[in-house]
Amino acid sequence: MSKEVVDWEDDGEDVVVRQFKIILLGDGAVGKTSIANRFAEDKFSQNYKQTVGVDFFIKRINLPRKLL
Repeated sequence: MSKEVVDWEDDGEDVVVRQFKIILLGDGAVGKTSIANRFAEDKFSQNYKQTVGVDFFIKRINLPRKLL
C-alpha cells in the first residue's frame, strides 16, 4: 500500500512524499520484530520478549527525485 502527497517547499519546488506500509506476518519467535527494528532504527538486540499484539516502526528515507 502506498500513499503519495505533493508538497510545495518555500523555494517553489514540488516535493513528492510517498508513504508505504509494510506488514510482517509469521510464526512466533522467528525474528519479525528483530528485522523491523534493525531496518527502522538500525539497532539489534539479542533479548526480545515475544510481541503480543502490534508494533509500529517508522523509517524516513530521502531518495533522489529521479528514483521516484
